[in-house]
Amino acid sequence: SEVVTTPAAAQSTPAPSEEGHPPPITAEDVERPASFRDAIPRIIGYRDSIRGFIDVGEPHSTHIPLDELDFVLSWLPELAQADDIPRTFWEPINTTAQEIRELFNKVHARLDAEEEANFGEVAEDVDKAISRLQQIADDNS
Repeated sequence: SEVVTTPAAAQSTPAPSEEGHPPPITAEDVERPASFRDAIPRIIGYRDSIRGFIDVGEPHSTHIPLDELDFVLSWLPELAQADDIPRTFWEPINTTAQEIRELFNKVHARLDAEEEANFGEVAEDVDKAISRLQQIADDNS
C-alpha cells in the first residue's frame, strides 16, 4: 500500500524550495544598508563572495548572496533619495542597479540550470557598473 503524507507531516521538515536550494529569503531576512554609501561595500562583498564560491567549486553556496544582492540593488534608488543624492543621479542609479541585477541573473540562471556558472563572462561589466555607483557615492559625499 502507498504511504500518504499528511500536510502536518510534510510541514514538520521544511524542505528546500528546489533541489539544492535554500528556502527563499525575503526582504525581512536582509539587513538594509543604512545609506546609499553603505550599500556599495555590501554590493562589492556580495560580488566577492559569489565569485569566491564559484571559484572554489561551491556554486550552490551562491544562492543566498545572489538573493540578498538582488534586494540591496532594488533598494538603491530609495537609499539615494533618503541620502539627499540629487535627483539627476536617481535614474543612473536605477539603471545601473538593474544592469547589475541582470548580469547576476545570468549567473543565477546558469546555476539553476545546473550549468557551469561562468562569472568571468559578466565580471568586467559588473565591475564597471559598481564603479559607476561608487563614483556617484564619492561625488555626493
